[in-house]
Amino acid sequence: VQGRLTYEDGTPIEAARIELMFEPETPPIDQKTHARPGQAQVNADGTFTEVTTRKFNDGLVRGKHKVIVRAFDAGGNQSLKTVPAEYGDVSTTPLMVDTDDPDSFQIKITKPAGGRS
Repeated sequence: VQGRLTYEDGTPIEAARIELMFEPETPPIDQKTHARPGQAQVNADGTFTEVTTRKFNDGLVRGKHKVIVRAFDAGGNQSLKTVPAEYGDVSTTPLMVDTDDPDSFQIKITKPAGGRS
């Protein structure tokens, strides 16, 4: 899995660190076997290539995933001036990717009002 995260206008998101979390929509196989969520670090240019669920760069389970985006400042604090709060929670994020659609990994978010330009 690889892709890019930007604002809707195509500009990069400036932050000390940006994390993506991929929460699988795949139903559990049984009570003990659930698809693992994935995570990735976003590079300064917005690209991400090393999605991990269990072992480094092992990718995602097939199917649809809700996407959580969290940006952090240099002090390690979450920055809501950079990424609106709705993208930081699985219950409110409107973002979805599908491993069967590589174009869905070109993720775009709304630039927050009063945020960076």
